[in-house]
Amino acid sequence: MRGQLLLVGHESPMLTRLCGILTVLDYTAGALSFAGTIAQACTLVERGPFDMALVDTSLPDGGGIELIRCLRERAPDLPIVVIASPGTDAEIVGALIAGATGYLLRERDDIELTVCLRGALRGGTPIDRKR
Repeated sequence: MRGQLLLVGHESPMLTRLCGILTVLDYTAGALSFAGTIAQACTLVERGPFDMALVDTSLPDGGGIELIRCLRERAPDLPIVVIASPGTDAEIVGALIAGATGYLLRERDDIELTVCLRGALRGGTPIDRKR
């Protein structure tokens, strides 16, 4: 039985994709929690625990770095994987310095994302280079 996953700030098409990928990884709909803002995500993490947080860096109430810092403060051991459009080197490095354990590009196909997320759940640190 899998635990809980937190998905933060992803647009509807990406959420649909991620839900499909997570089903392949044996997560049921009931194991997924969703947050659209930094405030919602931080509140949910306090209620945790979560196996991992999958975050987008574009949020209505702030940026990804702020979100990652908030999550890291509330759950120091939580794996946090950013799934976003290609960022600048500064954005990617900033996310990792803030505490992200991985950075994946949403342009990857579903099979690639599945393999990377499976690895992250096992303690891996998936990092995409800019394309």
